[in-house]
Amino acid sequence: MTNSPNFALPRPPGEQYGGRGGLQFVNGAISMNRTVHTTTLRQAGPVVWRCSAHTKSVCFRIRWKRNHPKRGAGMGTRFEPYEILVPALAGLVASCLVVYATGVYGAAISTDVIGYIAQARNLLQGNGWAGISGSPQYLYPPVFQSVLALVGLLGVDPQDSLRWVNAAAHGLTVGLLAWWVCRRFESPLVGVLTVVALVASPVHIWMASQGLSESVFMLFVAGALVLAERYWRRGGERAALLGFAACSALALGTRYPGAVLVPLGIGLIWLVPGLPRARRMADGATFSALAVSIGVAWLIRNQILVGTMFGSRSDPSANLSEVASLYLVEMWGWLFSGTLGPGWNYAPLSIPARGVTIVALLVIAVSAAYVFWKMLRGRVAGGWGGLLVFGGFSVLYVAFIVVTKSRVGNPEYRYLVPALPFLLVATGCLCNQAVAQFNAGGGRRVVVTMPVACGVWLAVHAFPVTLQVLDSCRTKGTGYYSMATYSTWQILPYLESSEFRGLLQKDTVILSTLPDAVYWKSHHTTGSLPRVGDQQEARIGTFRATVERQAERGAETLVVAISKNADKFVPFERLAREVRFVFLREMPDHSGAVFRVLPMKTAETPAGWNS
Repeated sequence: MTNSPNFALPRPPGEQYGGRGGLQFVNGAISMNRTVHTTTLRQAGPVVWRCSAHTKSVCFRIRWKRNHPKRGAGMGTRFEPYEILVPALAGLVASCLVVYATGVYGAAISTDVIGYIAQARNLLQGNGWAGISGSPQYLYPPVFQSVLALVGLLGVDPQDSLRWVNAAAHGLTVGLLAWWVCRRFESPLVGVLTVVALVASPVHIWMASQGLSESVFMLFVAGALVLAERYWRRGGERAALLGFAACSALALGTRYPGAVLVPLGIGLIWLVPGLPRARRMADGATFSALAVSIGVAWLIRNQILVGTMFGSRSDPSANLSEVASLYLVEMWGWLFSGTLGPGWNYAPLSIPARGVTIVALLVIAVSAAYVFWKMLRGRVAGGWGGLLVFGGFSVLYVAFIVVTKSRVGNPEYRYLVPALPFLLVATGCLCNQAVAQFNAGGGRRVVVTMPVACGVWLAVHAFPVTLQVLDSCRTKGTGYYSMATYSTWQILPYLESSEFRGLLQKDTVILSTLPDAVYWKSHHTTGSLPRVGDQQEARIGTFRATVERQAERGAETLVVAISKNADKFVPFERLAREVRFVFLREMPDHSGAVFRVLPMKTAETPAGWNS
């Protein structure tokens, strides 16, 4: 029996073997190599078991051990301790870093963020998705504002909950990706390195410290991709498909680039091996209908209410090649220059550190080529799902951003950031498969450890920039209005004071040269003063009509003039020909002033105000 390469297990089907939890055996045979005394029994169910056979004279001592689920073709329910501890610790640390970064100045408040806050407040007040002026909002998809409103049901103002929502979303994203990495990677070391890169990435921390919707968007995308990989691995599991579609719908309802999940899902469905054609068509139709449901409903709502689906967008500032070059430079900055967007330049890496990074990237590229070569030859049993899902999304997302930003709008830095965590996971998949393939081929230890060593460098080389980001967020501010420079403006705390709040009634109209900042501080609906441009006279007429209508109703119109960007608005001398300005208060630092506006055609403007 000891010389036979094949033998049947001498136990009847259904008998329990010892070990943790025991084994329910399904009838079959074990193939054993004469020289390697560890073999694998694959049974009909979804669990894979490993049998280690040790020869002693003519007898066998059979020891059964459950194979780790991530190393098999199926999916088990048992977790190793590090599969729970590492993701939980990673998510907690990631959230704490964001809370620490935003502890002084809060999350970065920009014009878009104030729009989100206004919509969340209007939802809580029963006014629907309305902006700072009270009119229906159509520029941003609705999910992020709705999340803020849901938190607001607990009695927390959306402005106060913003940093906590983004910190929680960031931590959950890192924790979920860390759980998938620890669960699926063959090499625990590669998995831990990938998790470290996710937690310590300065780009991630910077993005989560902003009050924008990217953090929540990345959470929904992470959930969608994890479920997509499960759908692939389980050969078309319906529950995974429905979860994938639901997360895709939420991602698309948070940011329009989430639309790339739809072609990714359809392609994945048609590539899953073994599915009948009718099943593929049914799954594709189900997934597509669910994934676009929120986005399509939102666009229909916009068309009905305001007569446009996406609203007016600015013309592109660069062509396709210029946008692609710009984003390549920014991705290069993630690795070398410490660049986090305009005004966020940190100490770049030294020349030797750049050289080591380039070598590490080359080693990773060679490892990737090796894995793909093995895949083409059909010698990679696992890893296809993770590479296809995370790598495919990264490629589609970057292509979507590059193409759309060459057609409309400005190619802002932050648009590309949501691709980074999934690029890191895809890179981890390549390193993991490279290590597994080198080990399976009996490669030398130095060859096996090269991708891991390079992964260590790529995971930790950005630590100095990470520390600079944390320090800068706490000393200089997190960005936009949440900067130390804005904290010195006396007009902003005045808008929160009881003196200014006492001027406001429910039907008071506020107009300003910086309406988003006024709404942010006063929590009162705010419109814009007439801007200079082609339709300047028409805007002045609308302004005059608003003042006259308010006077007829017995309501007041206030103007909050802020010095920033004043040159973009019609001068007060021109407006004074249409209405009468009554001076109320000017800040000692000349950062702003407040006027009451009455419908009279003569007016005096405080001397030197426009200057």
